[in-house]
Amino acid sequence: MIYPQQSLDELGVLIREKEKEFGHPIILVADDIYRRLVFDGLTSGDVLLSHPHSIRVHSHSKDLGLPGERIGFIAVHPGIPERETICQGLVLANRILGFVNAPALMQQILPSMGQATVDVSIYQTRVGFQWAWTFPDLDLLQRGGHRTITTRFRETRGPLWSQKMKLRKI
Repeated sequence: MIYPQQSLDELGVLIREKEKEFGHPIILVADDIYRRLVFDGLTSGDVLLSHPHSIRVHSHSKDLGLPGERIGFIAVHPGIPERETICQGLVLANRILGFVNAPALMQQILPSMGQATVDVSIYQTRVGFQWAWTFPDLDLLQRGGHRTITTRFRETRGPLWSQKMKLRKI
């Protein structure tokens, strides 16, 4: 799901209201491993800009097409109380759980990669095919930066409909 910055900002306001109500910080954790794989003119928001008590998890194995490289980061917002303790806990967990860290070469190259990403048009094409094949009676429309699903009835229902009808007869 792609959350625009405005939606994340509204979520941040809601969380801050609840923090006041409950009397303690609420930490928002975003698993943003696909954050940079967006297309159709959409942009993905950043929780670190929306809430001072947030953590963002990111993996470069997705956006740089490096499966198995195990390279990414966890960003802890400076506004989180006990931030240092959280960071120390993350380092300790990484060590004792036996995760393999990225090779030294990748650690050296990554800072020079800038905003490089894989060619997202490949994903865009696959998403289109997947929707057309899986849901032949649905259309995916683009409206104001959000994808909207609308029902469209057709005379023929497509290949999956035929398969479902055959299975029902059995």
